[in-house]
Parts: sequence; structure tokens; C-alpha cells
Amino acid sequence: YYGGGKIGSQRFYAMELVQGSSLEKVLKDRHRLPWEEAIQITRQIAEALEHAHAAGVIHRDLKPANLLIGPDGKVKLTDFGIARDTT
Repeated sequence: YYGGGKIGSQRFYAMELVQGSSLEKVLKDRHRLPWEEAIQITRQIAEALEHAHAAGVIHRDLKPANLLIGPDGKVKLTDFGIARDTT
């Protein structure tokens, strides 16, 4: 999430283009993850949520389809379509 704004009643946000797959697709393809990888992914999800919450944003739609995993293994939280801005 790089930022966002509002034009009239329409809100918008910008985020980076992530090359990779969703966690949903990874789980469908691999069926399960080694516990070490699952912990690494979970920690990154927690950090992403912490970052969003610190900025006053509540995601409200956390699910594997909204988590992208890049080729470098970094997890990106996506789809802030129903997020709530507490500020």
C-alpha cells in the first residue's frame, strides 16, 4: 500500500504490482506447507496487518486469495476493497 485518497465520493489506493501467486493457489498446488514455511508466511501476514493497523486501516477480508507471495518469498496483503479507514 503506497497511499490513497478521495475524489468526490470515490476512494482509491495504490499498491505495487506483485509477480507471483496467491497463497490460495500455492495451497491448492502444494496441498500443505512445511511448518517452517507456514510460520514464515504467518509472521509476514501479522507484520502486514500491524503496518495497516498502525496507519489506521482495518483490512476486513483476510483470506489466502488476498495474500500474494512473490518470487522472493515475500508476502503482500492485497484487496483493501472493503477495508475501513479509522482515521
